[in-house]
Amino acid sequence: MKLSGITLFSLLIVLAPSLSSAQDATGRIVGTTSDQQAAVIPDVQITVTNTATHVTRKTSTDRDGYFQVLELPIGDYKVTAEHGGFRTIISDEHKLLINQSLRIDLTMQVGSTNQKIEVQASAAAVETVDATLGQSVTSRQLIPASLSSIP
Repeated sequence: MKLSGITLFSLLIVLAPSLSSAQDATGRIVGTTSDQQAAVIPDVQITVTNTATHVTRKTSTDRDGYFQVLELPIGDYKVTAEHGGFRTIISDEHKLLINQSLRIDLTMQVGSTNQKIEVQASAAAVETVDATLGQSVTSRQLIPASLSSIP
């Protein structure tokens, strides 16, 4: 009897942490980032924000455009995605439930309102001095030869 009580107590001590972790009120947010042609975008900076507490968690997408933020407390979240050459995108508010894997896929648009564009190519030169490359245009009306022989 004494041995089985000690065994039962030891078993409860070993199993107690795993049982308590199953009761955590957390979930995770996963998703992918892509452009308008459905091509994935790697290295996008992802910020997940709890809208009630304003606590943020940051990560970035992998080479396949995939991201995940684990062990988030349940609540309402917005996801922000930022990458050079693309407009910053902020998702709608989504409710994260206990033990939920919430998927939020983001489609980013090229460009931004504060984007600076530099043109590196030079335009073709136009000759403004030598007249041999041009023709004169007169105000005289041109009549096709087939119409000039009509009486």
